[in-house]
Amino acid sequence: MTRYHVSDGIYFERDDFGGIRVLRVAGADPFDKQAPCDVLLDVTPQVWASIVASMSFAGESGESWRAALAMHTGMEPAP
Repeated sequence: MTRYHVSDGIYFERDDFGGIRVLRVAGADPFDKQAPCDVLLDVTPQVWASIVASMSFAGESGESWRAALAMHTGMEPAP
């Protein structure tokens, strides 16, 4: 799993299946996978692609969602 620190103990974590979790991690070493944490949000790759597309300059459309999903998963989704 990969973690990205946003700020103040808030992290984005990608799981082995492409899902994204938003965590609040406590402890001296927040990259320790055993550190206590609260899951604030757990989203599927499809929802993550929708978030990314919606927050982009162009906004979400079918095309921007498919591009975001392809970038996130490395696979082109079926139309």
